[in-house]
Amino acid sequence: MKAWQFSSKIHDVTVTESGLAMKKTDSEESTLANISYKQSRTFTFALMICGIPISRCNNALSNLCRFGFLTCCILTFLNTCVCLTVKYSNFYSFTLVTKAAALVSWWSMYRKKNNYNALLKFLSDLKKKTKDKSRSHRSKYSIMGFFVFFFAILSPPIGMLILRLKGQSYKVVPTCHEFWIDMSQNGYVSYHFFLQLARQLSNWGVPFSATLFYSFYCNELANRIEIFQKVLEQKRNFRTSAVLKIYAVIVKAILELEDSLSFGVLFVLFTNFAEAFRSFTLFFSISNLKAEIQRVIFPTAYFLQTTFLFMLLIYSADTVQRRFNSVRKSVLTLNVQEEKNIHEVFRRNLKIVEDRELVKLTAWGMVEIKRTLILTAVASLITYGVLLSQLSSESAKKM
Repeated sequence: MKAWQFSSKIHDVTVTESGLAMKKTDSEESTLANISYKQSRTFTFALMICGIPISRCNNALSNLCRFGFLTCCILTFLNTCVCLTVKYSNFYSFTLVTKAAALVSWWSMYRKKNNYNALLKFLSDLKKKTKDKSRSHRSKYSIMGFFVFFFAILSPPIGMLILRLKGQSYKVVPTCHEFWIDMSQNGYVSYHFFLQLARQLSNWGVPFSATLFYSFYCNELANRIEIFQKVLEQKRNFRTSAVLKIYAVIVKAILELEDSLSFGVLFVLFTNFAEAFRSFTLFFSISNLKAEIQRVIFPTAYFLQTTFLFMLLIYSADTVQRRFNSVRKSVLTLNVQEEKNIHEVFRRNLKIVEDRELVKLTAWGMVEIKRTLILTAVASLITYGVLLSQLSSESAKKM
């Protein structure tokens, strides 16, 4: 039979044919320092693009990415402020809120960057000790999200560039996005390409990269918990101390994830809601659907991207919490070899019962990240959509 091993910072816990056993380890820290979780490189690269390095990299490259991302955020934020001053609209209001939330999300993620590296070291060590080379089948959604990330950033500016290069004139009436200077056709095309690229990066960079990393970690952790539970179901003769050590490692992993990312997740969810409202506002502002069919593409794409991010984050967090509650019940009802006095057993079981309320993933303690949150989001969007449709019809009647 293949052996599974789980580790904590103090002991190595091994699951073998004879049951669970523990042994002291003296090289835990050095082992963690030399492990790189290869499957996470895709998502750390996405964070790196946004100027959030969580692994060893060139300082010059890290500073360049951070400077570039913050420059895009600040310039597009100022650009939106000018638009809001020139012509007030709900669309520019939600755009401004989205960019402000993205900046706060970036700050919350950046100040905790060292914690993410520690989380990856824990996950890497856990994977090594399980001797399991398989990857969670749920991680494929995170991989898919990485390609959606680049599509969301690059498709609007490239699409706009293709349309302009087909011969459509760019000599239009200047708006708040234009420089009030004369430009050649190529100058306008280049300016709007980089402007749109900066907008997409500032709007979607942090929400996408944070959601991908968060969902990937939750899915991989849920997979390790599932492996541990299968072992518990197969073997019913375990030492109490060994089982509790493994359980304590799982609890600590979830609590550290909550401490490191809960504030950032709050603003990622806030950004998703703002983007959804912004898409609805842009869609209902279209007066002639046939004449402005190109404008329909952008709000539809924004809404689909927002929905994908929201569902991926909720699904991943809910999955790891469900897996934890399942293994918690297994540990609570486990038949063990060694039993201490009745008071100690009662205290231990009471603590495990309390973990049902204490160990959970939230958005900074304000909202529990569970599937019920999807129903709340749908209700909010329907309400806002109905209000917008009524206001749009009333405005059309007055005109």
